[in-house]
Amino acid sequence: MLKYSTYKSIYTESIQKSSILSSEVQGSRISKTAKRTMLVLVLLLLTCTGVVSAFAASNDSVNKKPLETVIVMPGDTLWEIASEHKPQGKDIRRYIESIKRVNGMHVSSIKAGEVLVLPK
Repeated sequence: MLKYSTYKSIYTESIQKSSILSSEVQGSRISKTAKRTMLVLVLLLLTCTGVVSAFAASNDSVNKKPLETVIVMPGDTLWEIASEHKPQGKDIRRYIESIKRVNGMHVSSIKAGEVLVLPK
């Protein structure tokens, strides 16, 4: 081990933690007024969202009726299903287009086992 050295440890100096912490806290400190304002805005946003959701949910449940579904059997065609379930007086071609639109279909071909939602 060396008897004499010019090495000076960085750990022997006392660090003034209070000055470092106070400068960090001052930069990140938010005033009480700003905190209260943010809290009020968040509560107001949550309240408005809840009110809008409540009115939207109550309106949807009144207007929507459960739609009838049909499971496609082997040999079934869209024309046959539409002719059996179409409302009285409605053109079968328009009803087929309604079935395709409700089910997100682009073509008129169907497969056994598919579940089709029938519009009213």
